[in-house]
Amino acid sequence: MRPDIIIYSQQIQKVIMIELTCPAEENILSAQIRKSAKYMGLQNLISSSGNWTSQLITIEVGARGYPANSVRHCLKKLGIRKNVAKKAIKALSTTAAKCSYGIFLMRNNQCWQKQDLVYIDV
Repeated sequence: MRPDIIIYSQQIQKVIMIELTCPAEENILSAQIRKSAKYMGLQNLISSSGNWTSQLITIEVGARGYPANSVRHCLKKLGIRKNVAKKAIKALSTTAAKCSYGIFLMRNNQCWQKQDLVYIDV
């Protein structure tokens, strides 16, 4: 029950939870539904604890690098400028594709060796 990113404001008593999923592109919608259901209890717990409100934003980047519309929607909701959002989406897409490729290359190894981090120049 730990979302990937949590942003909160004590002043306005609001919690924004962001959950990233990297499913196969054909499973993006089902991944979004599954993640929304997974955190519904946590959202209810936050809301029932007083005057706090919570919002869950799921973002999906396909394993082959396709960024779902939810990514752009999330960045817009957070107030990220269009040109910065465009670069971030490209970096997310490239990172997902490179990581999936790395997993593919290691598919037959019983024990994975330590690898260098994926570096994306933004």
